[in-house]
Amino acid sequence: MESIKLFGGYGKVNPHLEDQSPHQQQSASKRRILILSVASILLLTLIIGIALASLIHESNSEPDESPYLSSSNPAESIKTAALKDCVSQFDDSLSKLNDSLSAMEVGPGEKMLNLEKVNDIQTWISAAMTDQDTCIDGLEEMGSKFLDEIKAKIERSKEFLSISLAIIAKMQALLEKFDQKMH
Repeated sequence: MESIKLFGGYGKVNPHLEDQSPHQQQSASKRRILILSVASILLLTLIIGIALASLIHESNSEPDESPYLSSSNPAESIKTAALKDCVSQFDDSLSKLNDSLSAMEVGPGEKMLNLEKVNDIQTWISAAMTDQDTCIDGLEEMGSKFLDEIKAKIERSKEFLSISLAIIAKMQALLEKFDQKMH
């Protein structure tokens, strides 16, 4: 007889769902959305970091004895200095993005994000964007032959950084929509 009831399925109730109030179910749903939002931010920041790292690696793997760079011409040596400055700016930018990623990690007993971490992340992402702009400005001033190529490679990174900055800026409002508070 018991097997017949098993196939019918009528009258069966899941005691786990019955014990939860609608508020608990709604809270769990909000928590999942919040976790997905934070995970998306982490993923986006990681993608940006990887993109910048590949740019830096590519620029570092170029031979130093390039015909464009190895010239006794003073104008060319200034352009070389501008390119080296760009590499330094990208290193700094990547470091700031890594700091942002580290700030998003939650240790045991810590809250997900607090206002101080959000402010730090905004500052670091803004600084990374400034580093990229500084590189481009330096290359423009020097009339570098690599300007268009570097601009094209940076463009996607700048878009990701801008989107990340916008998401972080809206984090407080997003948390409030889910009845969460930033600690």
